[in-house]
Amino acid sequence: MNTAFNPALQQIQIPFSKNKLVLLLIVSIIFVVIGVFMLITPHKTGDNSIYNNPVFVISFGTIGSILFIATAALFITHLLDSKPGLIINDEGINLNLYIKDYIKWAEIQQLGITQIGAAKLILVYLKQPEAFIAKQNSFFKKRIMSLNYKLSGTPVSITSNSLKCGFDELYTLLNQKLNNSCV
Repeated sequence: MNTAFNPALQQIQIPFSKNKLVLLLIVSIIFVVIGVFMLITPHKTGDNSIYNNPVFVISFGTIGSILFIATAALFITHLLDSKPGLIINDEGINLNLYIKDYIKWAEIQQLGITQIGAAKLILVYLKQPEAFIAKQNSFFKKRIMSLNYKLSGTPVSITSNSLKCGFDELYTLLNQKLNNSCV
């Protein structure tokens, strides 16, 4: 793990991996190009395949383009950002990943793991998830967290995909800190 420990602040700072961010940015750009290609390519209407259904193709192309433009913008922002991606200290976790927020250890019930495709996620189960969602300062954050809560049982998940840290190492570190805070 490429982290910086600051003994004065008793915190571990895990920076963004610029290499991982560049790779994720390239993948996002490829998907934007595919989405735009779907929008500008003529569609056959004689075939009954869903892939030739203009409504499906245009909808998928539009939604995909918008989604991956947003993720590309996020990756560019993180590439230009000098702040660490994740700060872990005795008080809690400061996320500067996808949804910037601070979570106190006292708010966390437990951690879990899930996998979506090839991506592993650390699920941060909160004691009062609805209250955590309600205190968010933007409609977009609230919607993302509400959707995440409905799909996974928690509004907060952490991935190491863009961090200079491996998944297992991050999960172990977070679990140790959570267990130490409960003592």
